[in-house]
Amino acid sequence: FEAADGRGRSACERFALAYAGLPEDAMAAHNHASCLADAGKGPEALAVVRMALARGPTEPRLRYLEGLIHFRKGEMAEARASWARFLALGPRDRK
Repeated sequence: FEAADGRGRSACERFALAYAGLPEDAMAAHNHASCLADAGKGPEALAVVRMALARGPTEPRLRYLEGLIHFRKGEMAEARASWARFLALGPRDRK
């Protein structure tokens, strides 16, 4: 995510700008939170995810990311719960 765009902005900086302009957009929130989490800012990433989930709790990518953030923090019970919610949102035709 850290490739520059030719104007000196990293992808994460651009995701932060997109999220600031569209905080209600689940994909913008996901991308911004992913960058925060990858930068070691788990609490900030989790806050973004939780705000987005409060607006749209059925976004699978956010549930998966929520679990990943918990996993990285060593919060296994929370990670499992998030991933269970993620799987519950998935397609019903899995084999």
